[in-house]
Amino acid sequence: MNRLFALAALMLVAAPVAADAATASPVLAGIMSDLAAMSGRRADFTEEKRLASLTTPLVSQGELLYRRPAYLEKTTTTPKPERLVVNGDVLTIQAGSDGVTRQIDLGSHPVVAAMVDTIRGTIAGDLATLQRYYTITEQGDRAAWHLTLIPVDPRMAKQIKVIDVTGRGIDVQRILTTEANGDQDLLTIKTIE
Repeated sequence: MNRLFALAALMLVAAPVAADAATASPVLAGIMSDLAAMSGRRADFTEEKRLASLTTPLVSQGELLYRRPAYLEKTTTTPKPERLVVNGDVLTIQAGSDGVTRQIDLGSHPVVAAMVDTIRGTIAGDLATLQRYYTITEQGDRAAWHLTLIPVDPRMAKQIKVIDVTGRGIDVQRILTTEANGDQDLLTIKTIE
């Protein structure tokens, strides 16, 4: 979570670059269109954080829930409970067994809002939002695809080297974030519905 806020803080000073969604290839436009057609998704996830300072990855598991237009929930069940909910412009974080809750108004925190837009933009198939922050290339076709997202702002690139997203049809299956220092975060997603 600290890395999310560090990246969000960096994005506060990094002005996103506007891009024309009409410049997307037909394959990329098709993938995003397919994702955008979903009204919602529920999935199990496994997250592996590989840090240079550790010899074994940190592994967590839980459930993801997305509902159009702007609801995203990540509930971690193991190794320790945590719940992140974004509903419109409000991020709610509930962590630990004591259930301490914090709320962040995304309208008052444009950095955190930008990071949330990146995550929701991928799941929701919002190409214009993703193009504000990344150069996007795709491989494959609409049935089996791989997207590579490279930050366009040099200050953001000091934190994130690349984000690789893999999917089949309307299922985002894997998101691998490689940080500039080599640390990696792999989110493997198994869609339930």
